[in-house]
Amino acid sequence: MKLKILFCAPIVLLLFIPWLIIGKHQNQADYAEAAKQVTLRQIGHRLLLFSGDSTSRVLPIKQLSANEYQVQFENRFTFEPDSLVKVINSSMRAGKIPLSYIVNVVGCAHNEVVYGFSMSQDQKTNIVPCRGRVQPKGCYYINILFPETSLLGINSTAAYTGVFLLLTGPGVSGFLLTKKTTAVQFKEEKNPDEPVNIGNYRFYYDRQLLINQQQHTELTIKESKLLSLFAEAPNQVLGRKQLLKIWDDEGVIVGRSLDMFISKLRKKLQQDPSVRLVNIHGKGYKLEISQK
Repeated sequence: MKLKILFCAPIVLLLFIPWLIIGKHQNQADYAEAAKQVTLRQIGHRLLLFSGDSTSRVLPIKQLSANEYQVQFENRFTFEPDSLVKVINSSMRAGKIPLSYIVNVVGCAHNEVVYGFSMSQDQKTNIVPCRGRVQPKGCYYINILFPETSLLGINSTAAYTGVFLLLTGPGVSGFLLTKKTTAVQFKEEKNPDEPVNIGNYRFYYDRQLLINQQQHTELTIKESKLLSLFAEAPNQVLGRKQLLKIWDDEGVIVGRSLDMFISKLRKKLQQDPSVRLVNIHGKGYKLEISQK
C-alpha cells in the first residue's frame, strides 16, 4: 500500500502544478489589467488636452474583446496623427505596457476607420502613415488592439497538453504527432488553386492574388480569407460576427479593426467599378457585383 501511495504522489503533484502556477499569475494578470485601464484613460485625457479641451470627460473604457479596448469621449475633438502617436506611445511606456499594439481611430457615425497605425517591439515593423495631416473636429473612438496573451505567457492548452504527455509517456505523444503530420499532408494534397471570378477580377485564394487584365495585386492572408467569404456569397450581407470567424483559429477577435481590412480590400478592388464592398449599417458588409 505504501508503494502505491509513493508512486501516485508525484502524479498528483504534477496534476496540480498548472493550477498552482495559474493561481500565482492570476493576481499579476488582474494587476496588469487594472494598469492597462488606467493607461487608456490617461491616453484619452492627454488627447483632449492636445486638442485644447481641458474640461470634458473621458467616458468609461469599453472592452470590445479579450484584447481590444475602446476609449470614448464626451465631446467632439480634433487630432493630429503625430501627436496621437506620441501621446499613445509615451503613455504606454509610462504605464509599462508592452509596445505592441494596433490603434484605429473610428468615426462614431458610421464606425469607419479614419486613421490607424501599428506599433511593435521591433521598431522596424512599425506602420505609422499620413503624419502631419490634421483631422477635422468630430466624434471619434480610439480602438486599441493588443496581441493575444495568456496568464503564463504561453498557450494554456499547450501547457496542459505538455503535462498530459509527461504523465502518459511517449506512446500518446507519438500518436498525436502522427495525426498532426497526416493532417498537414492532407492539406498540402488539396487540388491546385483555381481562380474565382469577381467582376473583371480573377481571385486566387491560395496564391493570395487578384488579377485584372495585366494588373497583379497581392493580398495578405487576412485579406484573402475575407475576400473568399465575400466571393462565396456575392450580393449578400455578411454579418460582422461571420466575417470575424477568420480569426477564430488564432484565438484573436479584432472587433472594429475588421473595418481596416475592409478598407484595404476596397482599394484593391477599385479598378473595377462594378465591384463594391458596401457597408450595411448595423448589419455588416456586402460584396456588390453589378450586372454588365
